[in-house]
Amino acid sequence: GHDPTLPMSHVSVIMSLQTLISPERAKGLGARIGFRLDDVSYVTTVHDGRLDVERAEIRDCAVQFTGSPSEVAAVIHGGAPFEMIRVEGDMELAGRFVTLFPLPPKIG
Repeated sequence: GHDPTLPMSHVSVIMSLQTLISPERAKGLGARIGFRLDDVSYVTTVHDGRLDVERAEIRDCAVQFTGSPSEVAAVIHGGAPFEMIRVEGDMELAGRFVTLFPLPPKIG
């Protein structure tokens, strides 16, 4: 299984978001969300229950998450508090965004 204490790369964090987004939970939501993971920036766009990702400078984003990949993953997937990282912008949207990625039930 995944060892949450191992450092995650920015690529694996962003890919996990693309993989785990719940079309039901994301229904009707359209938003640009920026991620600054260490020194790498991504812009993700939620639309039609999907998440599109581009590696780009963050602009025109409603919310920006800033932190190490492991910290951001802990906040989004692990339910860690927002205070662990920097979250800027529309906090209501940020709060909803992190609920769009239910982890699959543990196998085993």
